[in-house]
Amino acid sequence: MPTVQTFRNNTAPVDAPNRQGRKGWKNMDGNKLKEMSPRLSMSGEFLRDAKRSSLSSMSRLRCGFESAYLVLCEIAVAYGVVLDGLTHPAQQVLEQGMDGLDATDEERACIDALAEWIKADCIGLQPCSADDICDVAEGLLRRYRMKPGGFSIEVASNREP
Repeated sequence: MPTVQTFRNNTAPVDAPNRQGRKGWKNMDGNKLKEMSPRLSMSGEFLRDAKRSSLSSMSRLRCGFESAYLVLCEIAVAYGVVLDGLTHPAQQVLEQGMDGLDATDEERACIDALAEWIKADCIGLQPCSADDICDVAEGLLRRYRMKPGGFSIEVASNREP
């Protein structure tokens, strides 16, 4: 039986592969919403770990950031950003991803501060709480999932020929 985790918007990741052998999102009624890429699947795993109070706050922050970053990667790739050869975390991915999902000023501030903290090898005070980055990552995942038909299809239809 597949593992199902309930989120606030009544959608759940489904571990069992669909007919094409890929994981997907289903709402609680069992209706398929969209395919789930490996990045989004990993994002959900990182988010789950970031919510574990048994982990250190540094581990939770890193997991929360990675969860958000993987969603931003998915958006950046849809806009044509090539991830190969980029340093981590890549500013181009952060900017394109946050623009693509209309990130709020608070979400941008949290992600940017964590990115700088991570680039500095996590030295100094933690720039936000683990709960803050979990909320940000969960919001980004939710907005991505709510785009009907998948983000890359919507982006492709908005591009000029």
